[in-house]
Amino acid sequence: MEFIPPAPPLDVNALQEFAERVRIRSASQRFAPEFVQSVNTAASDASVNQVPPIEPPAFVESNAEFGQPDGQSNLVLNEDETVKAATLVKLIEKISSTKTDVKMIFDFLLTYRTYATPMQLLNLLRERFRCPPPPDLAGSGLIQFTTEQTIVRLKVVNIVKHWIERNWYDWVNEDNMVDAFSAFIDSWERHPYTARMADQVRKSLEKRRQNHGRAEFSAEPSGVAEDNRARVFTIKPPPPEWPLEKKPEKLDIFSISTAELARQLTLIEWDLWEAIKPWEFLNQAWTKKDKETRAPGIHTLIKHFNFVAAWVATTLVSTEVAKDRVRVLERFIDLASTCKEIANFNAVMEILSGLGNAGAFRLKRTWADISPRHKVIYDELKALMAPERNFSAFREQLKSVNPPTIPYIGIFLTDLIYINDGSKDFTVVQSEAGFAVQLINFNKCRMVAAHIQLVMQYQQAAYNFQLLPVVEEYVLHHTHAWDDDFVYKLSQFVEPRPGSQPERPNMSDAKPVPAVQFQTDPREFSSSSLVIEHSLVVAASTKKLIRHLVSVDRFEGLASELFATYRIFSSASKLLRRFASVLKSAPEESAVASTPSRIYKVRPKSFIVRRISALLSIWFAQFSGEIFQEQSQTIISDWLATTFAAYDSQHVAALSKLLEVHVKRASVGASRPSTPPPKPIVPSNLSGLSSITDFHPLEIARQLALHGFEIVRRISTGDIFDFIKLDAAADLLSPHKAVPPSIKRLFEHRERLRDWIRAEVTGKSPKKKLIIFEHLTEVMKYSLDHLDFLLLQELYLHLVSTPFADVWVILSTKMTAEFQKFKDLFNGARDREALRFRLSAIPSNTRSLPPLGWFFDEIQAIKKIRDVYTPESQDENEEHTSSDEPRPKSSVVHFSKWRRLAQLLNITDS
Repeated sequence: MEFIPPAPPLDVNALQEFAERVRIRSASQRFAPEFVQSVNTAASDASVNQVPPIEPPAFVESNAEFGQPDGQSNLVLNEDETVKAATLVKLIEKISSTKTDVKMIFDFLLTYRTYATPMQLLNLLRERFRCPPPPDLAGSGLIQFTTEQTIVRLKVVNIVKHWIERNWYDWVNEDNMVDAFSAFIDSWERHPYTARMADQVRKSLEKRRQNHGRAEFSAEPSGVAEDNRARVFTIKPPPPEWPLEKKPEKLDIFSISTAELARQLTLIEWDLWEAIKPWEFLNQAWTKKDKETRAPGIHTLIKHFNFVAAWVATTLVSTEVAKDRVRVLERFIDLASTCKEIANFNAVMEILSGLGNAGAFRLKRTWADISPRHKVIYDELKALMAPERNFSAFREQLKSVNPPTIPYIGIFLTDLIYINDGSKDFTVVQSEAGFAVQLINFNKCRMVAAHIQLVMQYQQAAYNFQLLPVVEEYVLHHTHAWDDDFVYKLSQFVEPRPGSQPERPNMSDAKPVPAVQFQTDPREFSSSSLVIEHSLVVAASTKKLIRHLVSVDRFEGLASELFATYRIFSSASKLLRRFASVLKSAPEESAVASTPSRIYKVRPKSFIVRRISALLSIWFAQFSGEIFQEQSQTIISDWLATTFAAYDSQHVAALSKLLEVHVKRASVGASRPSTPPPKPIVPSNLSGLSSITDFHPLEIARQLALHGFEIVRRISTGDIFDFIKLDAAADLLSPHKAVPPSIKRLFEHRERLRDWIRAEVTGKSPKKKLIIFEHLTEVMKYSLDHLDFLLLQELYLHLVSTPFADVWVILSTKMTAEFQKFKDLFNGARDREALRFRLSAIPSNTRSLPPLGWFFDEIQAIKKIRDVYTPESQDENEEHTSSDEPRPKSSVVHFSKWRRLAQLLNITDS
């Protein structure tokens, strides 16, 4: 409970007069509405006793006087001597004094918008910096004042530096604030103690303005390059699990793997979560009528939350077949569980909210038919996100989760509502002169700032997933989400109460719940040199491909695909020339408005420079092996030092270091495991070894995995490129075929495995074969644990072949059931797709070996796609930004082919 000093009875006339003055000034001075209401209430209830007049509170006064003595009228302290309440002028004095801690500065900068605007605060800081000495001061008093004045000015400079670097969102989009900052920084030049800091802060101001607040990328191997839209990781994301269907309107929740749907949902929500600015949490802005402008980020995330919850409920009740409805329910439970695994708790709560919708939750028969496993998962998720004891279970879980994470935003909003309801923005105290004075409640500011800082902490580490535009488009544009009333009517139709049969509800009664709308890149476009379908580049000339990369918002996935495959249709030197051409033709800031563009938002040169820096960092860090194999490091280094340095000299050193570090690592080869290898299992009788069964199955799996890895790791992307260029794949082991030696060794390895197993079973009785069969099945189990799909598939193919035909007749039911999981991996087209999903889900830093048969099938499928794409129609009015460059040819690179190859390389890279 906050203590407010007692005041004498209030005068009705004085209160009413003061309330009127508050109303007049509230728009410019940002008085608290609740304070105005409390004044009016007191005026209506007060007695007629006379009191001294009320002094208007001094918040943002143009003639603010710094240096006034601390007193009841401008400062109230807590028991620990920290500021409890104060005027704005006194708060600025305290944060610029010699005893101020950094935390108070941060708390102040996070919450000052409750009672002032950015421009008002900057003007007060200018007044505080100026602080002229009193006219009658002389001698030792003047010397002491000058010393204190220097300290104050340095403190003000430090506050401005913190404001520019940490709270850039306050001013970065306001030109008048940038101009005011510049003028203020220029004034520091007149003082010797602050002049040396002026240039440093001025550079920081310009850097933040150009980069919209983003930090720079690091040259460290784990560093992150930051573009103006999103972070660009210098380590590869996990291989995406592309759906077979490429048209978003034909997708459903079963045609996308649960893991990939969770990733894409998380990428959407991360963009929304990261876009929330700290000032949106002040004054419950998300609850106001103008919340779209006062809290745009929070409002959009809440809108998306409601959309996903409605989509989940709508999809469930729209499924009329009971068996299918159970599958849908189990799929959403799996999706929520996967979102929990990747720490997207906001999505977990969205899905649980959708499943808890009245129309979805009343489907008792559907809920009763889900598997016991799904019931356990659902109960665990509900317990985790339960609101009991103020979400205590979730709060404990959140403390133990490593970033990145997206918390459930509701807990922060609830906490802030409690703080706002329990504490006023302003405290009324009685001054020494008997006036009632209104002070800023800084205790409340501290509590609000603590919660805002917690949100900001969870906005630092981003998710490293590759965006799949087709899945994002499906979620945001090709799903149905209807209002609660219609969902309930549908629920009654698909699962009516006993004895009733409602009519199918009329679709005209459905009210859609809108999805959020992003700033979208081109979704469909066709010209003679660029074809885009469903937000994916299908075909493009190299020139248009680079133009697309530097212009769109979502570029990371396309960049990875380009740098993984460019050596087939281009070279490093050609890519660098394209980058230089784009830089040369990019318009300056002043010319952006007059530059025509058909399909892209016109980007100024500063944006293009930052984007190319981000693209280069992806290339150097994630695809240094390709640079090493092409031996193009010298060419790239020279280009950085000459061409790129003319546009971005400050990043050249960091980029050069990034290139050097990662190419050096690529030249060394695969790193050794940091943990010691397990102790080998050596047979007890080494002299009597005569059969495969004399060796432990685990050790067999280990040794064959090591041998397979040594063969596979020697296959370069260049070897795969050469292999793809072959006309046919028949007679791969024939000497006249130009098969790369590393790939030939892989096929020879397969042949040796076949010969070895044939030799083991030749001439053996069915009973002996059964023992070998069971032993090899144990080897397969360990191979699956090691992610050695190469050995796993070869053993599987042998165990189902003719030499073991008589074994299957006598095989036990238990062993047949155990072997079934291997059949599920390798039998049929649908199961091969399941295997591809399984391979894609392997983390990129985990060693694995792909199955040779699957690898060969993928290569064959890629080889069948034409290298060159010729569009059916020519668009002579396509975007063309440079008149001195020749028009592109009608035949362009069929990039869909190389995208599929990039996906294969991404899976086999680990």
